[in-house]
Amino acid sequence: MMKNAYSTNSIASNVAPTAVLSIVIGMFVLSDALGQERDDEVQEAQGQRADAHFRGDRSAWMLREQAAAINRTASIVGLDDRKPQDLLARVVVLTEDNTAFLSDQLLGRPLWHVLIDNWSMDLPSTPPGWKDKYARSLDVFLDPQSGSVLKIATRWPKGIPASAPEPDGESATSQVEGGHEKYLSFPAGTPSISFTEAIDIVQKDGGNPLVAKQITGQWVVWSRMDEKPRPVWVITLRGIPPFPKTIPDKGGGEGVTLLRCIVDPVAKKWTIGSSWPR
Repeated sequence: MMKNAYSTNSIASNVAPTAVLSIVIGMFVLSDALGQERDDEVQEAQGQRADAHFRGDRSAWMLREQAAAINRTASIVGLDDRKPQDLLARVVVLTEDNTAFLSDQLLGRPLWHVLIDNWSMDLPSTPPGWKDKYARSLDVFLDPQSGSVLKIATRWPKGIPASAPEPDGESATSQVEGGHEKYLSFPAGTPSISFTEAIDIVQKDGGNPLVAKQITGQWVVWSRMDEKPRPVWVITLRGIPPFPKTIPDKGGGEGVTLLRCIVDPVAKKWTIGSSWPR
């Protein structure tokens, strides 16, 4: 069952240890053991740790405990001054995802979900007097076995209507393939530049993440046409003000409110962009 792409739920408490828990964050969808939805306010009020069901054998996990998941998240996102208690880590299971090419790798198995509340972008390239337009919460999903980051997303701001539903995984794959691109895998380990650094590169090269209503990021092995596959950050800005005209070579165009950017961590450049008027 497809959920609203912009609704946000917390993980429910007071469920049996054998249940699979429920969360909806963007296009991330988990269901409980009965596949039932739960009321947002009820779930938000319940703060119990959600990984009791996965307290079995973790010998194959690189990230076995909350502290390991939190520390890895801090490094991936680029958090220098956040205390561990500011981050909440739980084990969850995704039942739907819209990642192009790789969605099956996120589904039906335990993942670490780390929530960072009150996250604001402190970007070195931000001009004086400018600041992030929104108070943001950041959701990070990690593979507990490899330590790979699978997806990062800020939550759509409360009280602001969604611009348009996100495409499902099949449609997202078709859109990326239309540019002769492909995502091959999730690299193991910590990215060579942080999520925050990648966003700063987008800003320096002409994007404006400070006004995006939602920002998502994925660290993937990426290829295009006959180029050699390499790890990149895919940074997507959603809900941006429509472009008045095309941005040369960056994929921008009139009416566009979504911008997807390929950030090369070696060149430290936004190399390719694609966009849709949604």
